[in-house]
Amino acid sequence: MKVDPPEKKEDVTFAYTNFGKAGTVTSRREIEDLGITQLILSNNIRINLKRTDFQKNSISVHARFGNGKLTQPADKPSLDMFSTVLLNAGGLGKHSADDLKRITAGRNVGGSLGVDDDAFTMDGSTTAEDLEMQLQLLCASITDPGYREEALRQFRKMLPMMDSQLKFTMSGAMAEMQEWSRGGDGRFAKPDPEVLAKYTADDVKAWVSDEFKNSYLEVSLVGDFDIEKTVPLLLKTVGALPNRSSTKPALSKERQLKTPELPATKKFTYTSKIPQAASLVGWTIPPVREDIRELRRLNVLATILDDRLRNKLREELGATYSPQAHANASMVFNYGNLMAMSIGAPEDVEKVTGLIHEMGLELGAKGVTQDELDRALKPILSNLEKTLRNNGYWLNTVMAQSQAEPFRLDWARGRDNDYASIKLGEINDLAREHLGRENAAQIAILPEKAPEKE
Repeated sequence: MKVDPPEKKEDVTFAYTNFGKAGTVTSRREIEDLGITQLILSNNIRINLKRTDFQKNSISVHARFGNGKLTQPADKPSLDMFSTVLLNAGGLGKHSADDLKRITAGRNVGGSLGVDDDAFTMDGSTTAEDLEMQLQLLCASITDPGYREEALRQFRKMLPMMDSQLKFTMSGAMAEMQEWSRGGDGRFAKPDPEVLAKYTADDVKAWVSDEFKNSYLEVSLVGDFDIEKTVPLLLKTVGALPNRSSTKPALSKERQLKTPELPATKKFTYTSKIPQAASLVGWTIPPVREDIRELRRLNVLATILDDRLRNKLREELGATYSPQAHANASMVFNYGNLMAMSIGAPEDVEKVTGLIHEMGLELGAKGVTQDELDRALKPILSNLEKTLRNNGYWLNTVMAQSQAEPFRLDWARGRDNDYASIKLGEINDLAREHLGRENAAQIAILPEKAPEKE
C-alpha cells in the first residue's frame, strides 16, 4: 500500500515587524532609590524599566491596557473566561496559533493575554536576543487579535468537562458562593456552560475592540537587559503604535457591588458521593484605594487567626483539619473580606463553622498577645527581604501600574519599615472593629448524593 508523505508546510514569515514610524521619548524619569526608569512616549504609552541580575539573560514583560472586568457587560456572565481562551488560542489576524508556534520555534518568546479586574493584560518572558520579537508579538496581539474559529471549537470542547466539574466538585459551590458574596453581579457569576456555548467572537469584539485599539497602555520590563539598547526597540514597536489615551477612566459606578446584608448564614451544595465539605466564615473589611497599611495589618491578624484555628481544630477534631485564613481587599471594587475556611467531613461542618465564628469573635473581644504578634511577623519580615531579589515582585507589585497609580512606588518604599513598625494596639483595634457578630457571614458547603438511577 502506497503511503503519501506528510504534506510539507511552507515556511511562514512573521508578518508583524513594521508598525510604522518609530515614536520618540517625551518624558524620562529616573527613580533612583528603586532603580526604575519611567518613560512617556510620543503616542502616550507609558514604559517602566528595571535592570536586575537576579536571573541571568531573562526578561519579563507585562502590559496593562483597557479596563478588564470593570467594563465586562453584566448581562454576559463569564465572558471574561470565554475571551481569555478566544484571544489566546485564536492567533493573530495574519497567523493562526499553529503558524505562530512554527514561527517562534527556537525563539524565547511567547505571550499570554488575561483579564484582570481593571485591565487586560499580556505577559511574556524572553531574552535580550529575542526582546524585539517579543515586543512585536505584544503589539500584534493588541492591534490585530485573530478571533479564529478554531479557538471557538477548542473552547466548546472544554464545556462538558467544565459542566461536570461545576456539578460534581466543590468548585461549583465555591463559584456560587463568590456570586452571592458579590451581590449576584453578573461579572462574578457562576459559569453556565449553556450560556458559554452560545458566545461567539462578536461578543468578545463588542466588549474589547475599542479598549484594545486606543485605551491607556502601560508596559513594564524587568530583568537582565541594557536599558539604553532597549529604548530604541521600544520606540520602533510600542512607540510606533497609533496614539492612545493618556488617562484611565474613573468608572466609579462600575466599581460598586451590592454585597449581602450581614450577619448572614448561607448553605451551598454540590452533587457528590465523596463526603467532603467546607466551613467558611467571612468578615467584611474595607477595599484598598491609596493606603495599603490597614490591609497589611489585617493580613497579620488573619495569620494569627489561622494559627489559633489550626491549634483549636486539631485539638478538637484531629490532625486532618488544616484551616486557612487570609485578608482579601479589592483594589478595584468596593469589596473586601477576612475569610477563614476549613475542609472536612460533612457531619462536622456545623461544629467547625461555629468554632471558626467563635474564635473570630473571641479575637475581636479579647485581642491577641504580643507573643502571637511576634510569631506572625517573623516569617513575614523574613520573606520581605527575599522578594527584593525577585523579578516577579518588582514587575507585578511595584512597576506594573506605577504611572497610572504612582502611590504604588511609595507602597514599595515604605513596605519593610511599615511591617516592622506594626504594634499590638493596632492589631487589636482592627480585630475589635471588624471581627464582630454583626459583620460575619457563616457559610457551609455540603455534598448532596446524586439521585439513584432506577
